[in-house]
Amino acid sequence: MKFRILVDEEYGYRLWLWEPEQENAGDLYEHFDDRIEYLMKVNDPSKCFSGSWEPLTDKEWKEIREGGTYDGSAHVHCPDTSQLYLRDNSLNY
Repeated sequence: MKFRILVDEEYGYRLWLWEPEQENAGDLYEHFDDRIEYLMKVNDPSKCFSGSWEPLTDKEWKEIREGGTYDGSAHVHCPDTSQLYLRDNSLNY
């Protein structure tokens, strides 16, 4: 499965569409958890997490969210506040 994740970086500082390389939920969550500490060093999620990253405008973000053409969302900031959530509840831990 190819995931499309809407990412809010640091409370709206930047918005992204992330298409990770991982093809199943378990691997995606593991990658997210393993790399979140590294984010504090590079300060750029596109350099921290694998896959493709596309910066989005507020308008683009809202269109994707309202259109439902995404599989999950994430908030990235500090390790203790960052989280990943998939829309299909059966895939969440």
